Amino acid sequence: MTIAPAQQTLSSGSPSIPESVLTAKRTELDNLELKLIWGELPQDLNGHVFITAPVGSVTSDGLPYPDGTPITNGGGMVYRFDFDKPGKVFASAKLVKPPCYYADDATQPGTQYEKYKFNNFGMGRFSWSLGLKNELNTAFLPMRFAGEENNRLLVCWDGGRPYEIDPVSLATITPLGSNKEWRPEAQTPFKFVFKPVMSSAHPYFDIRAKDENNQPSPAAFTVNYGKSLKTILKTLPCPFELFGLPSFLDRACNNTANFIERDRARKGFCSQFLQWLWQLILTPISWIAERIADMKDIVYLIRWDGKGDVERWTIVKEDGSPLTILQTMHQIGVTENYILFMDTAFQFGIGQLLNNPLPNNPGAERLLRALITSPQLPDTILYIVRRSDLKNGQYPARGGSEVKVKARKVVIPREAIHFLENYENPDNQIVLHIGHVCAWEGSEWVHTYDTFASNPSQLVPPRVRGMISEEMDISYVGRYVLDGETGEILKQDVIKDFTCTWGISFFAYRTDPQTGMMPAKLDNIYWTSLGLWEESLTHFLWDLTKDYPYRTVSPEDLLLYGEEGVQPCVFRVYTAEDSIEIRDRFQFPDEFMVNSIQFIPCGTAEDDSTKGYISCTVFSPNHNELWIFDGENLAQGPLCKLSHPSFDFGFTTHSTWLPAIAPRTAAYNINVRQDYDPLVKAKKNPQIEQLFETEVYPHFE
Repeated sequence: MTIAPAQQTLSSGSPSIPESVLTAKRTELDNLELKLIWGELPQDLNGHVFITAPVGSVTSDGLPYPDGTPITNGGGMVYRFDFDKPGKVFASAKLVKPPCYYADDATQPGTQYEKYKFNNFGMGRFSWSLGLKNELNTAFLPMRFAGEENNRLLVCWDGGRPYEIDPVSLATITPLGSNKEWRPEAQTPFKFVFKPVMSSAHPYFDIRAKDENNQPSPAAFTVNYGKSLKTILKTLPCPFELFGLPSFLDRACNNTANFIERDRARKGFCSQFLQWLWQLILTPISWIAERIADMKDIVYLIRWDGKGDVERWTIVKEDGSPLTILQTMHQIGVTENYILFMDTAFQFGIGQLLNNPLPNNPGAERLLRALITSPQLPDTILYIVRRSDLKNGQYPARGGSEVKVKARKVVIPREAIHFLENYENPDNQIVLHIGHVCAWEGSEWVHTYDTFASNPSQLVPPRVRGMISEEMDISYVGRYVLDGETGEILKQDVIKDFTCTWGISFFAYRTDPQTGMMPAKLDNIYWTSLGLWEESLTHFLWDLTKDYPYRTVSPEDLLLYGEEGVQPCVFRVYTAEDSIEIRDRFQFPDEFMVNSIQFIPCGTAEDDSTKGYISCTVFSPNHNELWIFDGENLAQGPLCKLSHPSFDFGFTTHSTWLPAIAPRTAAYNINVRQDYDPLVKAKKNPQIEQLFETEVYPHFE
């Protein structure tokens, strides 16, 4: 017998999350002319805006997922908006298709390779036979290497190698580096073909870099890191999907979860006991596994010249011990004299991959979540490496021993996912610009059994299941000046705003109109905020973050803000001087949401950093739109709005802008067959070899 949940209702007056942000189609587009639905299109719009978004899997036909899988788990779709024809805007879109895309497509239910199929596990898509799918759905990196006339473009994700795409055709071309140049998280006995590789969704391209002879030598920087078994076990999905529990056991699990969640002290005791027991079990297993499977904490800094082998350095602590990344390295930073690594507030572990391990046993699933989920780190952990120490790195494709470089640790109060930095280092000072996502469990999402924080007896509406989590405190914007040699924080300024800074998310700044590259100094930064929505304000996360150490808004007051709702904003932060302030803003109407902010410069590089336009994806209650703002005057509202009936892109993520595009001509291209054949043959499975011969390799030959 199933007991019906309480009626799913919202507080009176609380806005609803727009339906358009929860849905997406996987339909590719070719030169689709957008319709101007409001305002007038500026005549000096120029260049091309690229946006990426997760759009579901090969088996879901878009979003939403019926089982509550998070909307951020999905294969990447690249959208390009062309502003190079006066008075018109055209859109094209294409799925990112690395080799794992074709393997996923060929192993769908009903195919001859079904037993090797991929399944969604929370934040990732995984096959027990083939490995982790590289979703490539998060961000871009424009590049222009020495001697090249046109920009090249990488598309990136935290859980795999970056891939280069053709800016014109949007075709997926090649990974950055071969498999043998990247270290997987572990050499597991499963011998995965698609090995779990951890990198950064925001690598960096340094167009100002010079070689030892002081000659221009532009280079791309990224990271490749691995974790010891204690962390690896938190990032692999649980194989419980193969089994079910008797109904009486599931009811017992559900009652236990209720017992734990009702009493925070009890929950704390259970969690501490479980962690103690877990550490006791893991100690001998970890010792053995590190020697058998080569599982260990390691961080590599990667440098690439766009044409040759990958060069890397092993980053260690000041005492020479391995550098440990506790969460992820979602973004890195590069300045004239330093490389910056941040342990970002985005967890990638068993709690995030555990979406639906027991599809017929929600009680057991809920109990597992209650026991294993812990808050993210409340501080920003930053590591600084001197660029002068980066000499004669290791080339893994050629063999050789590892080259170690020491990093200095800095701890900054309040956590962050995104940060920016000034390139220049006067007096060895580093200027950081940080969006602090306070008490925001960004790698969580709304589960099928979640209830309202304001009324724990009521389930959240089914339509918002899979939506990203809600922030549990107001966000801050910070400006920091660090001593690059000592790590000392010389000056810090943080600000909040009860209109603008609820759920700071995406950022933009004016790039060089001729090259599309980042300026040497940032003095105006544009941010978006997601606002505060009661529909996704869940009791589980509200309770999880109650003891957040830097809390501004009390948990009780947060519920009051949630009842009224806080609408999203786009705002400009002036940060050129020794302090920061919000100088311009626009708050969106009720039931609208904004993502993927991008600056479109006009004029010359010497013009003011507000000279140009701001584009952003906007989710109305019923459809998707592209809005254009004047970069010098956000407060007046959008200059125009564009849309189309075929425009259904869902929760878009990061974006970039290029002044011009041309077909890719670079010679660099990793041969897919040579890259994967050793891994395929290591499986010693003729059917998997046949799968690659017939369904994967032909797409790249």
